[in-house]
Amino acid sequence: MTDHYEFILAGKNIVLNAEGFLDHVRIDAEPAEKTMTLKEGFLELSQSPTPHFLLATVHNGQPMLIRKSEPGSKNATDKALQDFTRTSGTDVFCFTMDEQFEFKHYFYYRAGKLLKSTTKGNAATEIPYEKMGRTPELVLTAFCDSWLVLQQLQWQCFRLQASLEGA
Repeated sequence: MTDHYEFILAGKNIVLNAEGFLDHVRIDAEPAEKTMTLKEGFLELSQSPTPHFLLATVHNGQPMLIRKSEPGSKNATDKALQDFTRTSGTDVFCFTMDEQFEFKHYFYYRAGKLLKSTTKGNAATEIPYEKMGRTPELVLTAFCDSWLVLQQLQWQCFRLQASLEGA
């Protein structure tokens, strides 16, 4: 089975820190004492079959996290992101990456709904962040910043608690 990773980030106009964002999307995790570059974090995420940590940071007011996807967690993640966008007044993207940390798909949530999934039939639905193109990297750049910039940030390590999904 190949590894897959989720890169989840919220829209600007939000005042949550990384830990607050994790709480709001129902991920039970505590801050660890270390920060690392994304390259170092990817190395650690790919080592263990089920890493007991995730990476999170805030860039220009946008909280974001990267974690290894767990089998069966997509429904709980989907519900948590829909609930978050229903109450937060902002939107959220969830990008999936393969074992080489290359972008594969994206999901766009706004106002409590999944408005765009590039793995489902609504891929033709237009969203504002696709004006430069529909590849995940271009959508990410339009929503937040370039992937090259995000890789240069320091990321906080969080230890996952017994349950990956709190939902």
